[in-house]
Amino acid sequence: MFIKVVRERGQSLVVTIPIELANHLKIVQEQKVKLYQISNEWLMMNLFFAE
Repeated sequence: MFIKVVRERGQSLVVTIPIELANHLKIVQEQKVKLYQISNEWLMMNLFFAE
């Protein structure tokens, strides 16, 4: 299992994961998750956390 985490400016967290793994994740609406498909096998999740 490969997960790449990149901390961006502000409270943004970007996680790149295989789609087969993402299919098992429960996306919580309150986390303001944005999903981007970057290939047939990979998704990019952009998570914004309110502090």
